[in-house]
Amino acid sequence: LTLLLGWRLGRQLLARVDQVNVTAGRILDGCLDKRIPITGAGDEFDELANKLNAMLDHINRLIHGMRQVTDNVAHDLRRPLTRIRSRLDFVLREPRDSMAYRESLEQTQKDIEDVLKTFNALLEIAQAEAGHFRGELGPLDISALATELGEMYADFLAEHGQALSLAIDAGLCVYGNRQLLAQVISNLIEN
Repeated sequence: LTLLLGWRLGRQLLARVDQVNVTAGRILDGCLDKRIPITGAGDEFDELANKLNAMLDHINRLIHGMRQVTDNVAHDLRRPLTRIRSRLDFVLREPRDSMAYRESLEQTQKDIEDVLKTFNALLEIAQAEAGHFRGELGPLDISALATELGEMYADFLAEHGQALSLAIDAGLCVYGNRQLLAQVISNLIEN
């Protein structure tokens, strides 16, 4: 009877280990949505499966966050990098005077600063989504920020024959990071 119970218990334990092994193999093969089955017995295997599944869920969220950041980087950096390339092509096409070169370099420098700001903001967003945000959070007058950015874009658009009208309620406050919220508002205006 002891041998029979030992054989049965050993077989059950090996079956549970095999389930974990098969699931781990499928995850390694790229099926990141697979999870270790839980029997509901409440034993150590279920406890281990719960923790491993929670870890896999966290890893999956991080991977999706990385994909989102990659998409955001591609979207937000395409425009300034295209402007830099076009400006350099234009300047290199034929000789110019030193003032034209200087102006082009100053505009390129500004675009590079914008690229760096965007890149830093995207990194902060990725950190926030991963739960590791190190930026400053606090009360912020979003009305003042939106007005400031709107006026800046309105001036820029007016130079290019376009208009932007602002209708922002005064005194709207939120709890957040100024740089990240400025990036969000800028993205909305640009889009």
